[in-house]
Amino acid sequence: MAERNKRPHSPSGGSRKVDGRYYVWHATACLACVWVGSLLYGEVLSFWVSAWTCPWPALSKHSRADTGGNFVKVAVIADPQLTDRTTHGMKPGSFALKATQFYSDIFMRRAFRRTVLPLYPDHIIFLGDYFDGGPSLSETEFNASLDRFWHIFDQSRRGLKSSARRVPYHYLFGNHDLGYAGLQTERPELLQRYINAFGPIEHMDKIGALNFVFVDSQSLDGHPDDVHTIGSWSFFKNISGEPHTQEKKVLLSHIPLYRPDNTPCGVLRSSELINQRITWSRSAFRRIIYQNYLSEETTIHLIDLLKPVLILSGHDHDQCSVKHRIPSFSVVEHTVGSFSWQNGNLYPSFLLLSVSSQSSSDEESVSSQLCFLPYQTFIYIWYGVLFVLSLVSLFAWPFNGVDFYQVLLAFRPPDGPKAKDEDAAYDFEMVWDAEGSMHLIRKPSNHGDNKSMSQDTARSTALAQSLTKRTPASDFSSGSTSSNEQGTAESSISLVGHASKSTMSFILRKLRQITGPLVVLTTINVSFYVMLMMNDWTVL
Repeated sequence: MAERNKRPHSPSGGSRKVDGRYYVWHATACLACVWVGSLLYGEVLSFWVSAWTCPWPALSKHSRADTGGNFVKVAVIADPQLTDRTTHGMKPGSFALKATQFYSDIFMRRAFRRTVLPLYPDHIIFLGDYFDGGPSLSETEFNASLDRFWHIFDQSRRGLKSSARRVPYHYLFGNHDLGYAGLQTERPELLQRYINAFGPIEHMDKIGALNFVFVDSQSLDGHPDDVHTIGSWSFFKNISGEPHTQEKKVLLSHIPLYRPDNTPCGVLRSSELINQRITWSRSAFRRIIYQNYLSEETTIHLIDLLKPVLILSGHDHDQCSVKHRIPSFSVVEHTVGSFSWQNGNLYPSFLLLSVSSQSSSDEESVSSQLCFLPYQTFIYIWYGVLFVLSLVSLFAWPFNGVDFYQVLLAFRPPDGPKAKDEDAAYDFEMVWDAEGSMHLIRKPSNHGDNKSMSQDTARSTALAQSLTKRTPASDFSSGSTSSNEQGTAESSISLVGHASKSTMSFILRKLRQITGPLVVLTTINVSFYVMLMMNDWTVL
């Protein structure tokens, strides 16, 4: 006992006490730091990284986009497709629908304000499909979705420098907005409410030295007698004739142009290829109610009329780049992936265009760069993994803690022959006190007496063997054997009961040990997470 009461010593000669309660809070502090770092990256820094890693493209191999002055910067966003009651068949006003809408909206709001706006584009183009259930929404639901859209793509001072001017928006309409030609004819009020909110359906805007042509692609393959189909083709004929014949154009179509089945989309595509599919109505007035691509005939006619230097489209929700070829002409089409992480694309994206501000060759008039947003699904998966690791780490933490100082000493390089000889002269014994704290006791080593001890052990073993030979076998009665068996059985039952009680006691002690750290860890993480959320959601 006198040895136990001595001041504990570490192998280096100093005193050190290993307090389990002290180190479990050390572990909690480490986990809290990991959580704060993960939340800060997942909710803030990842969006800045997307902006930092996506520079504006150069117009030619011999120029640099960051020199400025000779080009106009255009950001292109496709298919935000705000979730509503039609998306997953959720009950209107339900908690599940509100939660889905919130996490969809806040991702796009952060992406727009932390990734797109900090790049300081001069123009922003939207390629359609603003609301998922556009034609099915009532007037009240449409206005609510419209308010969400303005909130997501808000240009208040937090997203831009105080001196920055407001960036103009240019809108294209998709099938989730207006439907196809037949539906527009049957329900003209749908068309009118989008015109009131976003402007004309078909138009041509001058950006830099190029004319950007916005077309209602859902009407192009409609019935030849449909008023909207006739109007769309008349618009094309007007802008392809004089005085626009020599002007360079960029064609903007929500629905991609035709390509043969299984046409490769390039290395940036993340999902399987989608082939052509056209669905027709069963009514007497046969009309298209869905299509993946424009028809081949329409595609050839469009390219031949406009001869665009570039084609941009959406609708597919994933990235795709193809080259269209007709006799004596070819043009590249970029299909831009969805801006939302809930539209089946794990890698949401947007496009940057550098547009020449003066007349130049086709190759140097416009250049593009695809930019990826954070992989939000993987971020949430990491949160789940970190939650499990936190529980396991706290529950598996030893009652008496871990002396990291001693762990590091185990990997310490030797101090030389003298230190080795000095350490060899001592033994170290771990002793626990009544509070559960561990002490390291340094004792003189008995290695010098090993030889005499082994000789004494040999003599004792020989004496025991000789005495065993002289003991009669009759000294061990059957009664004592039976008694020993009964005692062994009772001892086994007692050990099982004791083990069960020890396990339950261990679990209860563990729960008491981690309750405080869990409460503190949860409070810190939830408070920090809510603060980040509200900071991004609030309109300033």
